[in-house]
Amino acid sequence: MSWRVMLAAAGRCARTLSRYPLTAVNLIVLMPVYQLVLPALLLGMSFAVGGRATGMARPTGSSDLLGWLLIGMAVSVVTVGVVTTTSGTIALDRIQGSFEYDWSASPSRVALIAGIAAAGGTLAVGAVLVMSAAGLMLGASFRAGLVLSVPIAAAALPGIMGLAFLTAGLVLRYRRVMAVIETFGYVIVVVSGAAIPLQVLPPVIRYVAYILPNTWAIDLARHAAIASATITAPGLEFFMLGATSLLFAAAGLAYFRRIERRVTSDGSVGYG
Repeated sequence: MSWRVMLAAAGRCARTLSRYPLTAVNLIVLMPVYQLVLPALLLGMSFAVGGRATGMARPTGSSDLLGWLLIGMAVSVVTVGVVTTTSGTIALDRIQGSFEYDWSASPSRVALIAGIAAAGGTLAVGAVLVMSAAGLMLGASFRAGLVLSVPIAAAALPGIMGLAFLTAGLVLRYRRVMAVIETFGYVIVVVSGAAIPLQVLPPVIRYVAYILPNTWAIDLARHAAIASATITAPGLEFFMLGATSLLFAAAGLAYFRRIERRVTSDGSVGYG
C-alpha cells in the first residue's frame, strides 16, 4: 500500500469535509448521540438513585451510566465516522465526476480508500475527545485503566477498516445504496451493545454480536475504564477482539478487491 497515496487521499477528503462541516458533524457525531446515547442516558437517569443507575449494576457490573455510555459512544462514533466518510465521499465524488480520475490515477486503490477512511476516523477521534471532556465535566469518572483503551483500539482498527472496504465495495457495486449502509452502521451500533447491555438482548442477537469486533472492544474498554463486568474472561475477550477484527479486515478487503476488478474491467467506476 502506498503511504503517499493514502496521505494524499486523506488530505483531499479532509478538505472536502471542511466544505460541509455541519453535514460531517451530524453524520459522524450527532446521529449516534441523539439516536442512541441521549435517549438511553435520559431514560436511565430518570430511574437513577442518587445520580447512580443502580438498576444497571446487575447486568453490567457498573452503575456509572454516563461513563458506560461514553465508552460505547466512543467506539461507535469512530466506526460510524469511518464508514459514513468512506461511503459518502465515494458517492459524492462519483456524482461530481471526480472519482473516476482519482481511481484511474491512483497506483493503489486500497491506499485510496484507506486514506478516505483515515480522514473520517481522525475527525471522529477528535469528536470523541471533545465529548469525553464534556462527559468528565458532567460527572463521568474513569479509572487509570483507561490507558488500556489504546491497545484495545489498535486491535479493533483492522476490523473497522474492513468495514470501510466493505462499504466502499458496496457503493461501487450498487446504485442508491447509501440508505442501506447507514442502516447497516446503525445496526452494528445497536447490536454491539453501545447503548444497550448485551445481557438484556435476545440470545439470537447476542450470537450475532459475538462476531463483531466492536462488541469485544466496547466490553474490554468498559472493563478497563469503569470496572464493569465482562462477557467472559478478559484474556479470551482480547483474543476474540483480535480474531474478529482480522476476520472483518480480510473479508472487507477481499470483497473490495473483487469489486475493484469488476468495475475496472467493465468501466463502471464512474457511474453512481
